[in-house]
Amino acid sequence: MDFTTEELRWISRSLNEVSTGGGPIEDWEFDIRIGADVEKVRALLGRVNEEWNRREP
Repeated sequence: MDFTTEELRWISRSLNEVSTGGGPIEDWEFDIRIGADVEKVRALLGRVNEEWNRREP
């Protein structure tokens, strides 16, 4: 699957919002609502950010 740089930015910001806390998702319900634990989502966020940074000039 290929994403544009803009799409990667959207994905990154979305993952960041749900995984960094301070939002409406409590730690105890994160896995239930998102379908993965917060550490897995943060790992995915890291991979998305690496790809986004690789594309930026």
